[in-house]
Amino acid sequence: MIKLIRLLKNEFSNVERISCAMHTLQLVIGKTLTCDANIQIFILRVKRSIFFFNSPKQLKHLIFSQEQLNYTKIYKTVKDVQTRWNSSFYSWKRLLLLKNALVYLPNKLKADQIKENTKDGNRLERIMLSEKKWRFMEELIIILKEFEEIIRILGGSNYITLSLLYPLVSKLKCFIGDIIEKYQNNKNNNNSQNLDKILSNDEIQGDILEEFKEIPDSESANTIEINENGSKKNLYISNPIEIKEPVLLFLNGLSKSLEKYWSVSSDVGLLTTLLDLHSKKLIYFGQTEKQRATTLLTERYEIYNLQKKTFIRKDEKNDENEDIMFDLNKSLMDSIFGKEENKDDGDENEVKEYLKLKPEII
Repeated sequence: MIKLIRLLKNEFSNVERISCAMHTLQLVIGKTLTCDANIQIFILRVKRSIFFFNSPKQLKHLIFSQEQLNYTKIYKTVKDVQTRWNSSFYSWKRLLLLKNALVYLPNKLKADQIKENTKDGNRLERIMLSEKKWRFMEELIIILKEFEEIIRILGGSNYITLSLLYPLVSKLKCFIGDIIEKYQNNKNNNNSQNLDKILSNDEIQGDILEEFKEIPDSESANTIEINENGSKKNLYISNPIEIKEPVLLFLNGLSKSLEKYWSVSSDVGLLTTLLDLHSKKLIYFGQTEKQRATTLLTERYEIYNLQKKTFIRKDEKNDENEDIMFDLNKSLMDSIFGKEENKDDGDENEVKEYLKLKPEII
């Protein structure tokens, strides 16, 4: 598809490629989740904690812990699915739900008279997430919830997605910008990372998100060897998070990834949103953008009318088929909605008439 667009641009300079929204958002998240060693270590630590409860024996301990703490419902951990980043979101969300039961369990097992349970308690205590990592997970879930909602909406949608997606992504960018500003108000923040260099490579760190689905809790597994840009790299996953504001690093990674990979121009996005009856009020946009959208539609409509007149003149000269004349004589709004507009209003008022239309309830 990319090659085809390049070839078309040789003949039609105004052709634009709009990449798959789902793939782009997946790429943005995947790239950001692997942009720094501290975030990579966090992901591997979480994977190891989840793997610990894969066995029936440890799951039994987890269920017992929930019963002791009077959970109203019994939960299991959720494993990642390597092809879907949002499975990490659901996995972390479930882990947070189980946090009290998980934190309670090591001491309970260590006090048990059965030796095997005591060993399990010591093992679980050794791999347990620190409070800082729990807080980091909470903040990631708040941020990723916005992405998950968009992907869930688009994944089950039979509707025209670009008119939905452009305002959603615009809102998402504002959301990320606001949180970045909040964290940057912390004067003590010393989080300097060359994210432009990190994000320059389009390859996602596959080892982190895909290969290590299962990480044993033995001490020998504390050091994980990954392949980073063709070279081997060791991560000691028991290390604490070394940077003061990992959330700010993650947010900056998201912001830069969105700017890099989300390539839909504002003009295309505004027009598609305006030409959708359900979103043409542009409620997520400011007055300047609303005016810009209306101006764009008017300009495009004027160009359409000029082209139509040119074709009509050619048709009269060459006496072309009447079927072509029928298509050319239809109004712009008729070609979009299949309804004949009132010709008495004049071409100059047709955009205004469209803006007055109300969406039909389906």
